[in-house]
Amino acid sequence: MRSRIVVALAAISMTVLALPTPGDCANVVINALAGFDDTTPATPIGGNSGTTVGAQRQIAFQRAGDIWGARLVSTVDITVDASFSSLSCGPTSGTLGAAGPNFVNINTTNAPMPDVWYATATADANAGSNLVTTGADIDAEFNANLGQSGCLAASAWYYGLDGNPTDGEIDFLTVLLHELGHGLGFLTFVTTSTGAKFNGSNDTYMVNLEDHSTGKSWPSMSNGERMASAIDGTSNSTGLHWLGAEVNTEGARSGFSAELDTGVGAGGHVEMYAPNPLQPGSSVSHYATTLSPNELMEPSYTVPIHELEMSLRLMEDIGWPTPTACGDADQSGSVVATDALIALRTAVGTSACMESACDASGDGAITAGDALLILVASVSSGDPLRCGLSAT
Repeated sequence: MRSRIVVALAAISMTVLALPTPGDCANVVINALAGFDDTTPATPIGGNSGTTVGAQRQIAFQRAGDIWGARLVSTVDITVDASFSSLSCGPTSGTLGAAGPNFVNINTTNAPMPDVWYATATADANAGSNLVTTGADIDAEFNANLGQSGCLAASAWYYGLDGNPTDGEIDFLTVLLHELGHGLGFLTFVTTSTGAKFNGSNDTYMVNLEDHSTGKSWPSMSNGERMASAIDGTSNSTGLHWLGAEVNTEGARSGFSAELDTGVGAGGHVEMYAPNPLQPGSSVSHYATTLSPNELMEPSYTVPIHELEMSLRLMEDIGWPTPTACGDADQSGSVVATDALIALRTAVGTSACMESACDASGDGAITAGDALLILVASVSSGDPLRCGLSAT
């Protein structure tokens, strides 16, 4: 099960231990395979210091892994096999990347729900152990032919880390973040063309889906009803909605749906991608294209997006443990003025605060400026803090 990202994003392929603690941010390990060893000379650009195409690709991918890793909790390394290959492509549209979990698990230690399938990285994170040792957790491929004749010839990969591609360039870091999202569990294991559950059981993604047209949740539907729900959308709206509380409700760490101008359906539920006709490998396993502003996990590349925001909220809904909220330096459950003091003391070396809680600007360092941002957040509801979310 895999999901691919295209231009016209998107494919989906398929012990008792202590729970991880909030300080155990995930470590994403990239196994750089074909295409990541490209020795073509390249000029450092946009914060990417690589001097060959392969080196720039590796640096960008590790940056994507670090961004996701800073916002998820796992004591088990998340391993990714990454390569470039000839993906489907034409003059005006093409697949930029394709990724998904190599394994799925059910009824494992500390699983949030019984009899429900989880992507193996999610299951590992909850179990606190490596449940499958025979291969990488995630497989990811990227288009080796982008910019060549017959494959979006006017386009090219942009390997900078600053989200500043020129016209015609496609931001590689955005595509990496998107595809890693699928590998980490942003997808259903249901066969959308038939509505059949994977091996007859629910998965942690589909238990959060409902069709507002019928009022039914996906677990309660027949195969035929799920098949119909997967195409219950138009260019302006979709009946397929997300029910998970972290995506849809306001709270100290969620509620970003309230910031959407469009793409929120009846009941305040965020809309999911359900075009008619079905788009295999893309339908259901993305946010709808109706969302505005654009989100990272929509099915098509739009603009550079390096912030996880709603994507992270969905990861919480599907069972990922996440670290202390950004700004909550003392792990009290809320952001208060004393958290700013802890960040300031960390900046001058007299205290210790995790980057995932105190690097409020997301620039990779804890400074007095971060302390100021946390102080402002403790007394107002301004711009969201960006711990571990920025690529710059």
